[in-house]
Amino acid sequence: MHAYELAQASWPQTAIAEALGVTQSAVSKWLKAAAGPEALRARNSPGRPVKLTAVQRETLVTLLTQGAEAHGFDGDVWTSARVAMLITRQFGVTLCDRQVRRLLRQLDWSRQTPTRQADQRDEEAILRWVRERWPTLKTAKRARRTILFVDECGVYLVPAVVKTWAPRGQPPVLHQHLTNDHLSAISAVSPEGDLYFQVQRHAYDSMAVLRFLEAVHSVVPGKLLVIWDGAPIHRSDLVQAYLIENRAWLQVEPLPGYASDLNPDEGIWRYLKYVELNNQTFATLGQLESAVNQALQHIQQLPEIMKATFREAGLAL
Repeated sequence: MHAYELAQASWPQTAIAEALGVTQSAVSKWLKAAAGPEALRARNSPGRPVKLTAVQRETLVTLLTQGAEAHGFDGDVWTSARVAMLITRQFGVTLCDRQVRRLLRQLDWSRQTPTRQADQRDEEAILRWVRERWPTLKTAKRARRTILFVDECGVYLVPAVVKTWAPRGQPPVLHQHLTNDHLSAISAVSPEGDLYFQVQRHAYDSMAVLRFLEAVHSVVPGKLLVIWDGAPIHRSDLVQAYLIENRAWLQVEPLPGYASDLNPDEGIWRYLKYVELNNQTFATLGQLESAVNQALQHIQQLPEIMKATFREAGLAL
């Protein structure tokens, strides 16, 4: 820029080079490139353009959304290497890993952790339950019947690990005693934001589940509509006989198979483990039991958390 300004003031190139401490050839190069001051300003290079046309990019998105297995790969996940192979195969264009990642970002794709889902899951049945059955069940409130979603959960001594702040390259270490020892818990959550729970040191069976329902009924007056999954302890002969005997106040509705995401109570367990108890280690079941009871009592005071789990499940009233 200084060389350009001096040239505009009629300085010879030799004098400009001497004044700026550069070679005369450098001054000559700058002045040849200068079509004005803006031409000499530093600019970020956009890099080499990706060698795909707009039509090819649209086609690529269609191919990618078909899934990796549809194109002969094992496992329905896309890696940069697989995308590069697909591009070469379909368009005869070779891209390096960096170019592929940049292209995917431009297509509004990002790296994500796959979720796991049971093969037995029936998406149509689940959608039908949400659209048709749930609206009917919600009318139970008009009959003064309290709606409760019920679920059981195991809480282990091994902590639920979540990210935390630490000096770069120095991740904190959680010292834990590797064991399968755990507590069993059961809870019932209502759309209005009420939570009822029990915690014990042995697994829940049908009889324990029925005792829990009776305990809830002792503090929740009137009729109950209990919605839960199809676990064996919910379908036993003992439970079926109990339901017939107590049908005056208790109605049970099963959720579609393999649809845990429809049960707001699952959200309570996630909040317990990954918010209330995250990164905490316990040496004994007694310590864990005390912490779990205290955490669930705290959640009971947060009705918005319960309501949020219903919204997350798509079942808000």
